Amino acid sequence: MHNEKLGLVQARWSFVSWDENLLTIFQHVNFAFHSILKWNNK
Repeated sequence: MHNEKLGLVQARWSFVSWDENLLTIFQHVNFAFHSILKWNNK
């Protein structure tokens, strides 16, 4: 499919303030673990 009006970006997600509180620490660890599994299984 060729569409000159469509643009896609692949970027890495990360938390800026992941170490601010317990909730953001858990979110960071969970997402980091998910990303490692996803990229290692490609």
